[in-house]
Amino acid sequence: MAAALERAGGAFVALLRSLTREEGGMPIPGMRWTVTDTAIHMLNILRRGMGDRRRGDTLAGLAELNDLEISEVTVADVHEVADLLEADVATYAGLLGGLTDDAASSAVIDLHAGVRSDIPTGLSYQLFDYLAHGYDIATATHRSWDVPAPEAALVLRAALPALGPWVRPEILAGARQRTAFLLSDQGVGLEIVVGGGTYRVQQGPRDSTDWTADPVELFMAMAGRMESAVPEVARVASWYEPI
Repeated sequence: MAAALERAGGAFVALLRSLTREEGGMPIPGMRWTVTDTAIHMLNILRRGMGDRRRGDTLAGLAELNDLEISEVTVADVHEVADLLEADVATYAGLLGGLTDDAASSAVIDLHAGVRSDIPTGLSYQLFDYLAHGYDIATATHRSWDVPAPEAALVLRAALPALGPWVRPEILAGARQRTAFLLSDQGVGLEIVVGGGTYRVQQGPRDSTDWTADPVELFMAMAGRMESAVPEVARVASWYEPI
């Protein structure tokens, strides 16, 4: 996870450096933020893992916290944000490099909306945001942005169990629903059970799955960045608020 996060951070910085300063002021479609605001948001997400312990108690509280933290960074130039982010990516990689796998898996950290997890799950949140917001910026500025299938699959395996707060209330309170799928080119299946006030995600053998998901398409649909024509993907994505 740490290596994937470092790769995504480098790609994100390279994307920012490819922009003109004028493009930094362009709006992100469907959002209130500009390109530079979104880059600052990613900087803030990284810094939450480096000492900023503020968290949103609810999804609404998280949205307010995101806006507050963007307002606190008084940098208007997207290239300056790229410089800050590049430095923090390197520092963060050094911190993660000092962790053993056992220490990362046994530590308990606070995420948002009451979620507590181990460090790899927390890192999957950050990787999710790199991939999604890189796409947002590239779309706004007509650049290319690659969401690699291995990274998308990694995010889905690690983050899905911790996405309970993003399950739509009517889905969580409604009738029990289940799906079991195999991420293409992956040997482990995922089962999601939701409804009746519960949300559970667990890994299982590939022969227990009902369908195969393209990890990039499922990731993009769950992130609210695309509508899938695949019924099973569209069904799973409809269970969650856009992330």
